[in-house]
Formats: sequence, structure tokens, C-alpha cells
Amino acid sequence: MKKIGIFCSASENIDKMYFDSARQIGEWMGKAGKTLIYGGANLGLMECVARAVKENGGTIIGVVPAKLEEKGSVSTLLDEVIHTRNLSDRKDVITEKSEILVALPGGVGTLDEIFHVIAAASIGYHQKKVIFYNECGFYNELLAALKTLEDKGFARQSFSTYYETANNLDELKEKMQKAAPVKTAKVVRRANPDGPKGEIVHARVDERLIHGQVAMVWTNTVGATRILVANDEALKDEMVLSGLKMAKPAGVNLSITTVARAAKRLKENAYPGERVFVITKNIADMAKLIREGVEIGKVNVGNVAKREGSKNIRLWEPPQEFCSSSMRKN
Repeated sequence: MKKIGIFCSASENIDKMYFDSARQIGEWMGKAGKTLIYGGANLGLMECVARAVKENGGTIIGVVPAKLEEKGSVSTLLDEVIHTRNLSDRKDVITEKSEILVALPGGVGTLDEIFHVIAAASIGYHQKKVIFYNECGFYNELLAALKTLEDKGFARQSFSTYYETANNLDELKEKMQKAAPVKTAKVVRRANPDGPKGEIVHARVDERLIHGQVAMVWTNTVGATRILVANDEALKDEMVLSGLKMAKPAGVNLSITTVARAAKRLKENAYPGERVFVITKNIADMAKLIREGVEIGKVNVGNVAKREGSKNIRLWEPPQEFCSSSMRKN
């Protein structure tokens, strides 16, 4: 097991022994060349275990929700940052990216993460178990509560199907080493016209479609959770498709489709609750989306090659039949 997801407390006001244990776990992970996948905060046990991993040669992936960034609470130790809209998305990403999941002592946020993993496993999204690090019996009462639910018939099968316990570091290492690799089923998002409406947060014309500036600057700046590439030619070229998938920022969804289908998907709310960054290769394709009824307020015109008959512009007001918005050269 190389990629280990850890859930734990962000509190600073807890007993020193919990910090000591988190540090020991992080040291072992770093020396063993493991990758830590966690919530990315610079607080409590989260920062403690991350620092120990980093100082001992391990890799750190932080899955960071927007609110954490707004509060300036993101750790500076991260080797890779995966941005998410909210806590629910963060839990999904940590579960999907991790080969095994460990729950160190924590509060309500940690409990939320634990039950998210167990509930998803119980209906077949994955077969991963949570290992409770039950130091000094920290989780005894929770485990007893789960047993009570079982005894009263509130479990389709034993909850122990979905978790294991480790009472010390040696037991934890042993269970992690023995755990068999399993896959996580990806959640397929389907059109949901009655669900929370997706939002087009940015629209850009760029001949290169997805490249460094788009992936690292624009996507983060606008807080996009999905990049939608609308281009008829891209779907016919395997090399282009492969390049776009490689260029996509980690933690951001990617859709590549024809211009006509992109218009249809956007109008039918195929991406409920998501922040969509729309990219076309040329102005004509963007204009087609607008003609088809896609609500695009402003368009950022990026890399567009000069061709015969073209001219440089600073600001273009599109014809009224396109929309009432502006296209900006940037």
C-alpha cells in the first residue's frame, strides 16, 4: 500500500499523546516512501502527521475544499493540491485516491469522513475499509454504538465488514501492509434538470484548449470543478484526447464533446451543482453555443492565431442575435 488516506483532528486543544502518535505514524510513512492523502489543513493532527511524512521523505497530497482556502488554513507542506468545492467532494476524492483509509482520533469532521466511507462501501461504491486507530480505547464507545445498531437490526450486514481496528502502531502497520488493493467505483453524474443548477463560471476561446495557463491559473482562479471542452475535431483525434486528459488539473472533472452536445448538456443541467469552465477552440464555436441558448455572460478570448482577413481587437460587442454580453480580449 503506497497511498494512505488519513482522517484526523484539526484541533490544537487535545492531549499531547495524540500528537506523539500522529508524528510516529507520519515518520513511518515517510521512511517507507508512502504517500499521505488528507484534508490539507495546517491545523492539529493534520499538520502534525503531514510534517512528519514530509520530513522523512514521503509525499503529501492535500484535498482542499474552497472554504479552507478562504480561511487561509491550507498547509504549506503539500506536494500536490486537489481543489474541491466542499467537504462532500473532498471525502469522495480522498476515498477514491487512497488505497487504504485510516481514522486517527478526531471530532465530528473525522466521524463524518468515517461514516461517508462506510456508507459508500455498504452500497457498493468501493470495497475499502477504514482502520480505526484505537489508541487508548479512543473509539471504544463508537464501536460499541455500531454493535448496538447491529444488534437492533439496523445493519444489513456486520459493520465490521467495513472496518478494522488497530490499538498500536505495530498493529496499524501490519494491517496496512496486509490490505489488498481495491478499486473505487467512480460516481457518474447524470442530467438532473430539477437538481441544484450548474454554473458556468468562465468561458474561454483558446486554440490550445487546455494548457499550463488554463490548468494552473484560470481553473484555480475561477474555482472550476469541471472543464468542458467543446470541439468537434478533438473527439476524432486520439492524440489530442490523450493530451487534454493529461493536461487536466487533478481533482477537476473533464468533459470533451461536440459543440452541439455541449450546448445540449449545459441546457439540460447535466452537471448539477458544478462550476463549469467552458473552452472552445475558436470564436465561431463559442458563438454557436450562445446561439443554441447557452447562457454565457462574458467570453475570455485567449490564444487565437492570426489568419488572413483577421484583425486585432480590444473589445468586441457581439451582434444582438448572439447575446447581450461582451467578448473580451485577454
